[in-house]
Amino acid sequence: MFDTDKMMCVDIDTIKACMNRGGLLYKPEVESIKSNLASITQSVANYGIKILSLSDSHYGDKKHALAESELKINGGSFDLHAIVGTEEAEKIPETLLNEYISIPTDLIIGYDNLQKMIPNVKQIVVEKQAICAFYDKSNIGGNPVLYQILDILEPQDIFVYGVYTEYCVLENTMPFLVMGKNVWIIRDAIVPYNINSGMGGVYLNFPDDGDRALADMANMGARFITTEDFLRLLINNFGSL
Repeated sequence: MFDTDKMMCVDIDTIKACMNRGGLLYKPEVESIKSNLASITQSVANYGIKILSLSDSHYGDKKHALAESELKINGGSFDLHAIVGTEEAEKIPETLLNEYISIPTDLIIGYDNLQKMIPNVKQIVVEKQAICAFYDKSNIGGNPVLYQILDILEPQDIFVYGVYTEYCVLENTMPFLVMGKNVWIIRDAIVPYNINSGMGGVYLNFPDDGDRALADMANMGARFITTEDFLRLLINNFGSL
């Protein structure tokens, strides 16, 4: 049996830069998951399950060059996208609740204040300048507050969805697996970046990079579930609303 207080949905990079036509990292395949994203978001909110949204937010300036090593201007693979304060950095309506807090990477917030804030909100948007939101000395584009959030909420069952499979989904799922969390990937609510392209990629720069990422996560213990089965899981464990 599941406990809503120990469950968490992790929504990865469902921002307009990736999800809306004209966005710099848009792939047409994202259209196929938008209805599932909306169903997941509204359902978990109704059951009082926390949503942790990990979202790209870039500056593109010299001050943040080391933190934003994923950008082409800093030797990375991606064009400058999701610039702070622009529409591209906003989340799409399908994955944004009316009630949320947003935590930039440079926000200085004490642990005690965080303890008071986050238990009372349904959605926490954690901004990141790197592919992975987990901060350490080798990934200074991550958000230092993320570990504190997890320490306060102590989630055990993590349900992951968003974009893109072989980049941010992979890189943000692996730390949860290393921590020993129970991780489910909502398979029909994620999309690979290289589905129709041989460009970029974490592995061999082939269109099947998404499948390789799924295999890597499975080998680390991730399980897979569909949106329909996830919604049924909620009903079976907590009843119909």
